[in-house]
Amino acid sequence: MSKFYRKLYAVHKWAGLISGIFILLFSITGTLLVFGEELDEGLNEEWREIQQKGDHILSLDSMYKIALAKFPDATAISWVNPESADGHETYEFRAYTNDGNVWTYDLGVVSMNPYTGEVYRAGKLNTLEGGLMNWIYQFHFSFQMGIPGALFTGLFGISLVISALTGLLIYRKHLLRALLFRLPLRKRSFRILNSNWHRTIGVWSSLIAIIIFFTGFWLNLFVYEKETWEKNKHAVKGHVDYSGKFDSLYKAVLKEYPGFEAMAVRMPTQKGKQVMIHGDLPEDGFFFKGENQFAFDPVTGALHHKHLLGDMSAGEKLDALAFPLHTGRFGPEWIKVLYVIFGLCPGLLSITGFILWKRKYVN
Repeated sequence: MSKFYRKLYAVHKWAGLISGIFILLFSITGTLLVFGEELDEGLNEEWREIQQKGDHILSLDSMYKIALAKFPDATAISWVNPESADGHETYEFRAYTNDGNVWTYDLGVVSMNPYTGEVYRAGKLNTLEGGLMNWIYQFHFSFQMGIPGALFTGLFGISLVISALTGLLIYRKHLLRALLFRLPLRKRSFRILNSNWHRTIGVWSSLIAIIIFFTGFWLNLFVYEKETWEKNKHAVKGHVDYSGKFDSLYKAVLKEYPGFEAMAVRMPTQKGKQVMIHGDLPEDGFFFKGENQFAFDPVTGALHHKHLLGDMSAGEKLDALAFPLHTGRFGPEWIKVLYVIFGLCPGLLSITGFILWKRKYVN
């Protein structure tokens, strides 16, 4: 092996070892989150699917007030499952708060009956009061360590990208054999068997692993900005009740854009913030999710601005691909299944890689 490839191997080895345990955690929690909504429904089926308990669904403004009562210091309340507007599921609201501590990620959840306003679940995402899957969601991108944790997850994601790229270069002579499953995967010594599995899994999963972990880093880019850290050092106390126009604004967007499917309705609680409605239009295609944005003044109801996918630049559209490519939330359900399979591969690589290192350097 040339001097260059020995150095490349060292980078591959240490990038994998340093981030190995975290990659394993990413892999497990990420694959769970691919079907996170379905798992949350299964874990809470006694109240997630509801029978009608009234003649009319409560107004969005009324439910905003109920959620705000649970999180009076929220900076915003967001309705995150508008697809439940038919009234057969609980309404899920996300509360954004700021306690002034950068080491806590300030998200909360409120789940309620849209007919009666009964709250089934309310809690921060760093406690199980907010639900197991919500806890896993926040752990996945921040290790439950706030802004520093989100920064660390991005760095570990980049380390896996480096490990994957260097691995492809190191094992370049074995790429075709690995792709064609011509490396012996049984009936050999454990050391050779483990090495061949490591190569085969690595080659087959490298592309999607690079996509998943790089987009994860990209989605957390905001934590590398000074403004993010400064904002999270100042606790928010109190709120302004802007209820009164949320229902009418939401319905106005649905009326003006037939076929519009809302993904989230973000309702402000602080001065200077707008009502934000995100969603999909029929012509968007299956890759983009929630990129159409409408912003309204919460007091006057006037349109502040709108940002439609069709008007975005090529760079903005490329940026918009980060979320669906990271989560597998595009196309048919079998895409999610593939993400689960390939999402587990980095975790397996961290195990097989550690075994290779241990047997070579410890025994």
